[in-house]
Amino acid sequence: MKYLFLYILACLFTVNAVAQSIKPTVAVLGDSYSTFEKYIPDTNKTYYTTTDWSKTGVVNVKQNIILIFGGINDNWADTPIGEYKYGDFKRADLYTYRPALAKLIELAQEHYPNVTLYFIISDDLKTEIVESTKVVCEHYGIKYVQLQGIEKESGHPTVKGMETIANQVLTLIK
Repeated sequence: MKYLFLYILACLFTVNAVAQSIKPTVAVLGDSYSTFEKYIPDTNKTYYTTTDWSKTGVVNVKQNIILIFGGINDNWADTPIGEYKYGDFKRADLYTYRPALAKLIELAQEHYPNVTLYFIISDDLKTEIVESTKVVCEHYGIKYVQLQGIEKESGHPTVKGMETIANQVLTLIK
């Protein structure tokens, strides 16, 4: 009995050590802020390019974190804000921000039940987009980060801006 207990204890320590060493894998769902050459369909336009993808560490793996970076184009396009709605979505609802965001998060949670979702809120959005995003995320239990001080050029983050985004997101997910 004593040996069985020690064996089980050793197995638990081994499993814990392996689990601690596994690095999280991340997927980003977003707009042009997250479009990179060769990692989106060929028919879609990219904003950012790179010359050596082997250095990025981006590979086709099963992710355990999904970062949703949204609301930017809805903000720029003056998408109607809509009402807070968390189910029984009608087609017309999905042409407004609040119900469309709720449906997006609902589907992500449904299709990826073992994945942790986080929402990234850009730093220059209208108050109603920011507050609506926070309310919808809180409803679904999604943590979010409100970005601040992102350096941009033509509305898109510069290299320094991307580094600032990365640092602020890492603060959220660590």
